[in-house]
Amino acid sequence: MAEAGGVIYDLGTHLIDQAFVLFGMPKTVNATFSNQRNDGASEPDSITVLLGYGSGGPLVTAKAGVMCVETEQLRYWVRGTKGSFKKFHLDVQEDQLKAGLKPGDKGFGLENEENSGKLVVLDGDKPKSSVFKNDEPKTYATLYEGFAKAVGGGGESAVPVKAQDARDVLRIIEAAIDSSRSGKTIVL
Repeated sequence: MAEAGGVIYDLGTHLIDQAFVLFGMPKTVNATFSNQRNDGASEPDSITVLLGYGSGGPLVTAKAGVMCVETEQLRYWVRGTKGSFKKFHLDVQEDQLKAGLKPGDKGFGLENEENSGKLVVLDGDKPKSSVFKNDEPKTYATLYEGFAKAVGGGGESAVPVKAQDARDVLRIIEAAIDSSRSGKTIVL
């Protein structure tokens, strides 16, 4: 992991950050890293990171890998005692940029309805499924505008990600790296 850290410092940072935003700092981290392509690279292209939140708390699984052939890629699966949410497909902004759309163009960042997430909740004692359409999203441009304001002296409220949150996510990532190397669960 001497170069850039592989997938843990790519998609892994976003997955772990999203878990951190939803659930806070985990109590334990257990991780397995692998190079599934067997291409001689020293950096992992596949990770599984388990974030434990203690007795009564969730067990969050963050996975990223390159070895999966599917027509629809599962991106998020949040499961709870009263419902679950499944989301397939990637963020559309990158493909829209490649197709010539720009932030601010009508429809930029919006998914097709068939790519909407599926929410299942209990209605009494029976599961009820519904489509969960995305709202008009904040796009990449919003992040960069906030960053520019923060750098330009806009104060802490302009900072898109607080320094202590970035620090804590890096602590989780470093614990995942340590866990993968040692084969042990890391207590934070």
